[in-house]
Amino acid sequence: MTHDVPDSPNDDDALLVRARTDREAFGELCDRCYPPIFRYCRRRLFRWDDAEEVTAEVFLNVARSMHGFCGGGHRDFMRWVYAIAANQVNAHLRKSERRDRLLLAAAQNGAVNSSPEAKNVGSFAALEWPSVYQSLLRLSLRDQSIVVLRYFESMPHRQIAEILRMRPGAVRTAEMRAIEKLRRDLGVIT
Repeated sequence: MTHDVPDSPNDDDALLVRARTDREAFGELCDRCYPPIFRYCRRRLFRWDDAEEVTAEVFLNVARSMHGFCGGGHRDFMRWVYAIAANQVNAHLRKSERRDRLLLAAAQNGAVNSSPEAKNVGSFAALEWPSVYQSLLRLSLRDQSIVVLRYFESMPHRQIAEILRMRPGAVRTAEMRAIEKLRRDLGVIT
């Protein structure tokens, strides 16, 4: 009788090493990374089809740039892929008038599925999520990235700093300012 053993970090690191030269290993690595990257794109873009399109672009960029990845292990690889995803999402939002369409879609669709961590963000728990998403879209692209990575992906400041190429202190400051902007926009008194 065999038991499936969950993958360990060492398995992920070994897969990463193989993925640099083996197409099947690269495909398996992408399959493992796809769900969190798609979730991140979905939470930034709201629309399923836009998230799928951008996530596909992310993994095309990963495939094109894999030879240039110089990180050590799977954690470094995930930070690198998240950085590519953040850049792709921001470029997607900038290159068209999708911001208005996204705002309308978020309002029409009601609450977008969010993680349990996001629902426990202070006094935001009692708010209507369409309003929160509308306010989020009014933040700068960098601030949107910080808020989504911090509260929806539950990443520490250090990891967000690495993804966005900022200092951790700058991430904390930008996060505090972004949250304050959201609170003012939503009429939340602290």
